[in-house]
Amino acid sequence: MIKVTSDAANKLIKKLEQEKGILTDKISKMSTFIVAITENYDQIKAEQEAEFNLNETISQIDEIDKKIITIRHAKSVFNNSVVMKNGLLSVTTLLD
Repeated sequence: MIKVTSDAANKLIKKLEQEKGILTDKISKMSTFIVAITENYDQIKAEQEAEFNLNETISQIDEIDKKIITIRHAKSVFNNSVVMKNGLLSVTTLLD
């Protein structure tokens, strides 16, 4: 477990969301392709599948989602459990 500031956590979440966006864009681009009538569909499909592993990409997206959820949860727990010096207000209450 690492300790980071709220700002660093937000930057990490943004970076992870960008990585996820790159992977989802890759899925979108690789999901369709054009084959000419004179080309061999099975051969081109096999070449596409060799370049791009959908299951591996989905697995990477799932891992990124887990990391994002973990970071957001940790921020939420911190904001709801840390009480200011007066003993009455949490960080979340102060931000509302």
